[in-house]
Amino acid sequence: MDGSYLDLIIKGKKVKILGEFAYNWYNRDMIAYNFSLSENSEVVVKTIKEVIKVISKYKVDFTILQTDRGTANASYAVKDLINSCPNLVLSMSEAGFKHNAPTEALNGWYKDCFFAEYGNEFKSIIEFKLFFDEFIIKRNNLQNYLYNKKRNQIS
Repeated sequence: MDGSYLDLIIKGKKVKILGEFAYNWYNRDMIAYNFSLSENSEVVVKTIKEVIKVISKYKVDFTILQTDRGTANASYAVKDLINSCPNLVLSMSEAGFKHNAPTEALNGWYKDCFFAEYGNEFKSIIEFKLFFDEFIIKRNNLQNYLYNKKRNQIS
């Protein structure tokens, strides 16, 4: 899980919005995301709650949630939420640790692909979110198709 800022133009004005993104590294799809105008524990907690819904839906026995040590990730609200879930462990890495680079690269790739397809100008933040939802659904469906195709070729 990682946060990344997106530079948007909303109604002709530059807006920097934070996206908090959670990935399933097993098949490289995005399983949760939320947006905020600033880094805060609320957006992180909201994203973790969505991760919890996904792991509950798929009856995952044990999950490691990897984040960096940002202020929002290290908040009491996040720690309390993690502690309330016995099958979820929070792993926080230092800057430069090997888990950070792939996540940052994946964030960059998602942003580049999104902006290439939809641009960065929107009528409202709601419109941006609707387009982002559409993008993630299409991208995850494609990723799952490719993952299953590869897995079936190996079998």
